[in-house]
Amino acid sequence: MFYIKLALNNLKQSFKQFAPFFLVSITTFVFSNITLLILVSPTAESMGSGAFALVLAYVVLAIFSAILCLYSYNFLLKQRYQEFGLYNILGMNKRQITWLSTLELTVIFFLTVVLGSLLSAVLSNVSYLVFVNLIQYDNLNFSITPVAFIINIFLFVAIFLFLEFVNVIRIRRTSGLNLFSNQNQGEREPRGNIFLAIIGLAAIGYGYYLSVTSGNLSALAGIVRFFQAIIAVIIGTYLFYISFITWYLKFRRKNKNYFYKPEHFVNTSQMIFRMKQNAVGLANITLLAIMAFVTIFSTVALYANNENLVKMQYPKNSLVEIHTVSNRQEAQTIMNEEVLPPLKEENSSFDKTFHQYLMTSFTIPYDRSKDTVSVNQEFLSQAITPGGLNNVGDLMVITQDDFRALGNDLPDLSEQQVAFYDYNQQNPYLFKTLDWFGSSYDNSYQIKEMKNMQEVSSAIPAGVLVVADDNQLEEMRTIYNQFTSYPSTYDYIAMTELNEKEQRILAEKAKENGGVLAIYEEEGEEDAAAAVFSVDSDLRNEVMKMTGGFLFTGFLLGIAFLLGAALIIYYKQLSEGTQDKQAYKILQEVGMSLKQVKRTINSQILLVFFLPLIISIIHFIFALPILKKLLLLFGVQGDQFIYTVSVLTIVSILLIYFLIYRLTSRTYYKIIER
Repeated sequence: MFYIKLALNNLKQSFKQFAPFFLVSITTFVFSNITLLILVSPTAESMGSGAFALVLAYVVLAIFSAILCLYSYNFLLKQRYQEFGLYNILGMNKRQITWLSTLELTVIFFLTVVLGSLLSAVLSNVSYLVFVNLIQYDNLNFSITPVAFIINIFLFVAIFLFLEFVNVIRIRRTSGLNLFSNQNQGEREPRGNIFLAIIGLAAIGYGYYLSVTSGNLSALAGIVRFFQAIIAVIIGTYLFYISFITWYLKFRRKNKNYFYKPEHFVNTSQMIFRMKQNAVGLANITLLAIMAFVTIFSTVALYANNENLVKMQYPKNSLVEIHTVSNRQEAQTIMNEEVLPPLKEENSSFDKTFHQYLMTSFTIPYDRSKDTVSVNQEFLSQAITPGGLNNVGDLMVITQDDFRALGNDLPDLSEQQVAFYDYNQQNPYLFKTLDWFGSSYDNSYQIKEMKNMQEVSSAIPAGVLVVADDNQLEEMRTIYNQFTSYPSTYDYIAMTELNEKEQRILAEKAKENGGVLAIYEEEGEEDAAAAVFSVDSDLRNEVMKMTGGFLFTGFLLGIAFLLGAALIIYYKQLSEGTQDKQAYKILQEVGMSLKQVKRTINSQILLVFFLPLIISIIHFIFALPILKKLLLLFGVQGDQFIYTVSVLTIVSILLIYFLIYRLTSRTYYKIIER
């Protein structure tokens, strides 16, 4: 009973010491519990792939909660070493000290669970409304599910058991005298290893190089390079702070004209002397900031690109796709006998025009450095191997009559001429000749704009080839299919603007036929042609669910990363203020003016505080080329759009970071001014 009273009294009397750790525990509990409550709601069950974002968010938040709680608890233990040492001197042994700290940790755990559960129960309703608004879900169905609380409580039981393990090890391995003096132990001056500094700069440069040179890669190949760049930049960032900054400060110290000024003398000396403990913290702040940049930027870009992605697939609001047709006549027969009659039965005056075209697709070499595209048997045998992934692309082929009928301008093409449109208009493939199994075609016209055709959002390069007529299209397909195990087939695309009643007519017919408008099979055909009807609103809803989930996750994780950065910054200000208080008092006693002291303090705080932000912004800017490549997987394209989102992201985080600076810097100033 004595230890329980002592533990409760410690929490009450030393609340300022326990408050940061207590706040971190409750905040991380609330964040993860809200995510879990939404994840187990009926709304998430209906989201399909969008729910994966919530699963990912909870996993990341669970790991992040453990890291933040450990970081905060370590700082709390360091502050209490003198108190534990005093207990030891007054007669308490290590087992009793450990038992006392265990009781304190247990009380904090129960308070975290109780208050965290109450707060998450209240705030989850607000978060749910934000979530369903993002995904534009109108069927509100949310309830507080006990299973979410149980899972989250078990997570924090595991986290606090690990903290208890750390607590026991720390106290058991430290003598009573060290416990008493541990808090005031100084740091030895670190060595500025120029060799490691060069390695750090080289690693960062290599990561930047991987990103900047990813322009010609496919989006899938860009994923591998992205992770390589991440590893290189993380290693480089830690070495940059641990070795390069120390070396640079020592280099500036050798410059007498710079060093022997009051503000530079004190600032440089302090930064060198404590860089060993500052370096890892600064690197952590930098990496948390860049994680916030990338997470928020990527999810906002995905969400803002929704309408563009829908327009790429649906130039008109209604689409009929007839797959594996044998020729144009068969497709037109299906349109005239299966698609148009139901519409005319309900409205005899129905006269809307369908934009229609016949197309097929091939796999081709996509090496932008070559003037000739050579499609032959040797290429097809190697195209599906992993090594050829970076140099292949999809080619959609239609006739010039169809291309013009869709409303596009095009000069007349002869039998030996083709025209080409590259979906990547920022870096189009400007080949001159197409070698098709020995037949040569001149690329006589590079198409710069295309309308009323479905656009491909692909992980690999893609384009549209326009040929002279159906005969040329069939010749290319016939010879191609002789040398591949993945034969090319014809698809017929028809699109128009239908009102809700007309859309409902075709949708009901498709529902009656098992999801398709019609299945058409001529005698002697191996595959039956299937006509599928879809509307843009269906895709819009699906995309909204997915990207809305990712956006909600992005903001959750972005806030969590910024919270982690703010926590590290706060602890740095608190610990450094305590260490610097006596030093600045001595400097004033030996003649340094209050104005010079304040100037020195400002210089040090600005350097420590804004250096990680500057480095993280530089990292983010160099990461943009490879992020653009990865976003192509989700149909996000257009430099102006991406750069606009990135600038808005940087400005938003700058404002938040500046707010953190103003709040946490007050802690440092108050300690120094006491």
